[in-house]
Amino acid sequence: ARRHYDVALERTRERLAAEELLREVAAVAMEQRDFDAARVFFDRLGQGSGSSVYLRGEYARALAAAGEWELAVAEYQRMIRSLRGDNRVLPPILLELSRAQLELGEVDGSIETLDRALGSAGHQAGIRAEIYEQMRTAYRQTDRLPELAERLRRETGGGFEASSLLGTIEDELGN
Repeated sequence: ARRHYDVALERTRERLAAEELLREVAAVAMEQRDFDAARVFFDRLGQGSGSSVYLRGEYARALAAAGEWELAVAEYQRMIRSLRGDNRVLPPILLELSRAQLELGEVDGSIETLDRALGSAGHQAGIRAEIYEQMRTAYRQTDRLPELAERLRRETGGGFEASSLLGTIEDELGN
């Protein structure tokens, strides 16, 4: 099947059609658990003019969707290294990385990644609420919500999201 996709890709000149074919052949490779081949196809998808960070992150998201958490973490980390210096796009990728780390049981690593995401997100960034919610999930998973509540009380300038999370945590803890 992949050989036929390769022939079709060689004959396709339209960018959107080529992207669709690359997604299909990458999906076939993922189903066959040929992660090296899938990475090649996803990398091809993320190349070229107009390549967005979203396109470049499709392989990592596909690995996460397949439950291949170790590979997903490694791919998110590879992607983050390639984006050095562009803080606008880092927070969503760091958030996805933290979710994969949490699935692997790397709670402290997940929390460190979330701290980094908060640091690179602007104070007005809409993603802050998602980052704080993921932080609550990570702390809850290890029965450390009181620690997170104390941390949020000490922090200044956390904004609406931090205050809202603190209220939710206090309610959950019965305080």
